[in-house]
Amino acid sequence: PVSLAAQQTPAPAPSAAPAAKPRVARVIVTPVRRVVNAGETLQLSAEARDEAGNVVDGVTFRFSQTGAYFEGSLSPAGLVTAGATGVMPAAVVAIRQGEQPVVERFEVRMVPGPAARIAIAPTPERLVPGQRIRLSADVLSAAGDRREDRVQ
Repeated sequence: PVSLAAQQTPAPAPSAAPAAKPRVARVIVTPVRRVVNAGETLQLSAEARDEAGNVVDGVTFRFSQTGAYFEGSLSPAGLVTAGATGVMPAAVVAIRQGEQPVVERFEVRMVPGPAARIAIAPTPERLVPGQRIRLSADVLSAAGDRREDRVQ
C-alpha cells in the first residue's frame, strides 16, 4: 500500500511580491552652473531620482521658461538661446505614467559675451600742456553689453 503523503506533490514556494516601482522624488538639471553668453546657446538636460538618489527610468522631461521672455528663450527639449543679458527663470517637469508630475525650478544667467572693445571717456579734442583730466573706461562685448563682472 502507498501512503497518501507520498502521492502528494510539494506545494510551490510562495513567489515574492513584485517590487514597488521607485517614484520620482526630485529632478536634477545639468549643467549645475547654468551660465550662457548673450547671443549663444546652452543645452540643458534632466535626470529623475528616487528618494534614495537612484536614477528613475521611463521619465519624460519638458522644459519651460517662466519669465524673462525678452532676454532669451527655452525650448521644451532644454535648449537655451540667450538674446540679452539677464536672468531667465525656468522649470522642468518630470512626467511618468501613473505618477504626479514633479517640477524643478531653476534659473539661467545670461551674461555679456567676451570683451571686444574698451570705451574710454571723455574723449577731449584738445588738451593744454599740464592739463589733467580723469578718464573712465568700460569693457564692452561685441553686442555693446558692459562687462561689469570683470571690474577690479
